[in-house]
Amino acid sequence: MAKNEEIKAGVEKEVVKTTAPVKEVKTDKIEVDADTLRELINQNKKFQQDIIDLQKNAVAQNPNQGMEMMKTAKKETLLKMRKWQDKYFIGFVNKGKDSKPLYVYNEYNPQTHEMVQFCDVILDGQKDPVKLEYVEFLRESERVLVKMKKKIELEDKITRQGFVQKKDFADNGYGMFETMVQVPVDVIEKQYAFVVELEDGRELEITQECIG
Repeated sequence: MAKNEEIKAGVEKEVVKTTAPVKEVKTDKIEVDADTLRELINQNKKFQQDIIDLQKNAVAQNPNQGMEMMKTAKKETLLKMRKWQDKYFIGFVNKGKDSKPLYVYNEYNPQTHEMVQFCDVILDGQKDPVKLEYVEFLRESERVLVKMKKKIELEDKITRQGFVQKKDFADNGYGMFETMVQVPVDVIEKQYAFVVELEDGRELEITQECIG
């Protein structure tokens, strides 16, 4: 007998048989051929189109029910404008500089001995601006709603607020310290213009200062 077939005397080799069932692996995958897959996709598209046709037919037969799922009208955006003596307010006269505009200014009233705020308003269709007390303009002007047709993004407005000392990190990487270098502090504001449809049907381009 060969060496690898030798069995030591008095030692019985036990063979263990298992009867445990093989665990079945479940899966949700279903294999289909290409033709069947294309047919399923086409049927799904037809089913979706049938639903849309039924919804349209329901709205045509019941137009006053206001079905939310069939709303197709584009939502209109309304903006508030001001009118002074039936003319649209389209801007203020800048009494300051381009870098530092001034639309509301003070004047001394010798009768009341008080400072009064004024503004020069520009009206649509009128050549010369109108000087008004600012509070009177806000209180007495008529506010109307107009339809926004288009929103135009303009160049950002940059206003310099001053200068501050530049800060750098400390050599050890912890904390910061002020240097002798001054850096500007600028405020950036987004600017927009709007094309609106007026009550008489005309279209007019205005700046955001005319809104509200």
